Amino acid sequence: MKIYFDIETSGLSVGEKDRKSARILRISAIKTDGNNNITDCFDTFVACGEYLSKCVREITGISNTLLKGAPRTRTALKSFK
Repeated sequence: MKIYFDIETSGLSVGEKDRKSARILRISAIKTDGNNNITDCFDTFVACGEYLSKCVREITGISNTLLKGAPRTRTALKSFK
């Protein structure tokens, strides 16, 4: 079994005092069996609690509209786990 996952974020800095920390915007994953057949998948947008800049929207393709109604970070990570 293998799990492949991807996380889209609002930036690259995490926890730096002088910069706004990046937020998770989307979590996606697939699980495969020993023969690389997909056996399960997971995908969710994450409500990051802030307005996305034009730059972030252009790079990720994620809009503020897509994040409306999405779970908050803690809930999304718990579901992913």
